[in-house]
Amino acid sequence: MRLDPPDRFDGQAFLTVVPPDTYRLSAGEFLTSVSAALFGGPGSAVRRAPRDARMDAAIAAARAALPQARARFLDRAITAPGQLIVKHGLAGHATQREYVWSTVTDWPDPARIHGVSMSDAETDPTVRAGRPTSVDAATVVDWGIWVDGRGIIEGGWTNQLLS
Repeated sequence: MRLDPPDRFDGQAFLTVVPPDTYRLSAGEFLTSVSAALFGGPGSAVRRAPRDARMDAAIAAARAALPQARARFLDRAITAPGQLIVKHGLAGHATQREYVWSTVTDWPDPARIHGVSMSDAETDPTVRAGRPTSVDAATVVDWGIWVDGRGIIEGGWTNQLLS
């Protein structure tokens, strides 16, 4: 941990959790592991659903609105405490595809999204909560505005079908 005292006293100082210099993974993975040790890890949130006409329509709606979501992100029109998240596909087994959510940290190229995985993948051991991701925008099937404690407050078309 690192204490970041203010330049002038206003009653606020920040305590930052940072990985040790010898930690070989990302800072996000370190924070995820510390949080899991302190508060318990999340259970598997994998939900399975058949791909049907309703799901296809939800994916089409999300993809149609994705350019506007990117524009809002780049214009910084999505403000704290909200953050843009995207659900994207991973290459899975021959008969199933796994989809995971990532927070968006940067999106300089319309075809490539930079973010941080929100969960561990079951089919890909390289996708872990807190680990940086590079997402092919063509694999995005949904997006949303996430607020901690409230969940998805906008978007989330596919999740609406799963709940």
